[in-house]
Amino acid sequence: MPQELKLSDKEARFVDRWSAVRNKGKMRYIIMRGIIGGLLLFAIWFVVTLIEIRFSEFQSALFTWPDFMRRSLIWLVVYQLIGFTLAASAWKGQERKYDYLT
Repeated sequence: MPQELKLSDKEARFVDRWSAVRNKGKMRYIIMRGIIGGLLLFAIWFVVTLIEIRFSEFQSALFTWPDFMRRSLIWLVVYQLIGFTLAASAWKGQERKYDYLT
């Protein structure tokens, strides 16, 4: 007969918290985390790009608003896909941990 694992307080809190997250559903978790993560990555890229444009000595040769907006839209989509991928990976890792502890 397998021996039951004693959970530390931290592990017990994780199991309780993850049980609540699981009840809300995988898709909700991935969508919410993916959107938030993707927007965070996009915001960092956007700010760094604006700073780079502002202080570039080649600003007039390299920068046009239509090109910048097109590039921004492309990077928004790319970073959202990255965010969803990271969220799905996080779900998988949390599920493994939860299964191990329960």
